[in-house]
Amino acid sequence: MVCTKCNIEKSSGDFYAGKTCKKCRNRQIVERRKQRFQENPEAHADHLEKNKLALKEARAEEPERFRQYARKYLSAEDARLKHNEAGRRWRKTSKGRDYYNTYSRERYAKDPKYYTQKRLAQRYGVPTGLFKEVWDRDCGMCTLCGSTDRLEYDHVHPVHSGGKVKTATDLQLLCKPCNLFKSSNLFLPSGGMMLRRT
Repeated sequence: MVCTKCNIEKSSGDFYAGKTCKKCRNRQIVERRKQRFQENPEAHADHLEKNKLALKEARAEEPERFRQYARKYLSAEDARLKHNEAGRRWRKTSKGRDYYNTYSRERYAKDPKYYTQKRLAQRYGVPTGLFKEVWDRDCGMCTLCGSTDRLEYDHVHPVHSGGKVKTATDLQLLCKPCNLFKSSNLFLPSGGMMLRRT
């Protein structure tokens, strides 16, 4: 089939019921929305607010259906990349930047260790939940002295000797003094410390 707008031959899956392809049809919808907003911005703002309220109500009534949709949508690699790219573009806008900064401050005030876990997860290429699992397993305290101050995530096997972060067993919580004391040595399961060979 040939699209009547862009005059490009495409497969039948790229068309809705009409003779306009999905890409051109979506572009038309966006242009109409912009035109409607320019003609009557107040009515357009009210329409958007009503849509937001309706979406919140539907999400509250059927949360599982929305979760399934999100999992299905984000399961495809292309959809995930498009979703992430759209989020990055939105955060660069003034509205998105203000919202993201406000959200970040509130999230940090609620759970300061979340951003540490997130940064480490991005560094090692593992899920954020892995560091939360280590924190819950060690009860938020140093595994050597039991301190709850100045905690750090430590590699059980030192990095220079091939230690990697793949599972929760590869990490442990240590306070800063204990982590400096351990240095590049290896603690045995019995509680002793095996010194690194030089």
